[in-house]
Amino acid sequence: MYRLFAILLSCVFGFGFSQLPEFGQQYRQRLGGAVDELSAIIDRFDADGRRAGLDRAAALERHRKTGDEFFARRARDMEITIDRLDRLRRQQRALVEASGFARLLPLVTDLDRDLAGRTFADFEPAVPLTQEGLGLGALGLMLGRLVAPLLALAAGRRRLRRPAPAASSPSD
Repeated sequence: MYRLFAILLSCVFGFGFSQLPEFGQQYRQRLGGAVDELSAIIDRFDADGRRAGLDRAAALERHRKTGDEFFARRARDMEITIDRLDRLRRQQRALVEASGFARLLPLVTDLDRDLAGRTFADFEPAVPLTQEGLGLGALGLMLGRLVAPLLALAAGRRRLRRPAPAASSPSD
């Protein structure tokens, strides 16, 4: 029974790890779309400002100083959008410049939670034919094989700690 458990757990870990490059690829596609869309929004804001004779900073300042809460909120929202675009562009650049397994590092260190959540919600597993997918699949298999004895040991300890059933008395 333990051997079957170890094999199944290793396969689950192997499959899970092998999907990391595919998740990264789907995340990069969404990242590109988000960068394109946020760029278009900011470009329209900048163009509206230029038509009014304002650069971005002056247009944001005018929104903040109107005394109208709606425009002040719009200025804060636009600043948040500009900051997010800068972060996403940095991440996109890091993903483009990295290769192989190094491409996974920005996904761990600088992941946009909103984008990652939407990527995961639509994630479609794929057969890992890349070097990274096969390597991570093998790593997952080995990790699963290492975790299986620990889980079995923990399960065995729980069984040992359970109180023995009360013995029935001879008068029963």
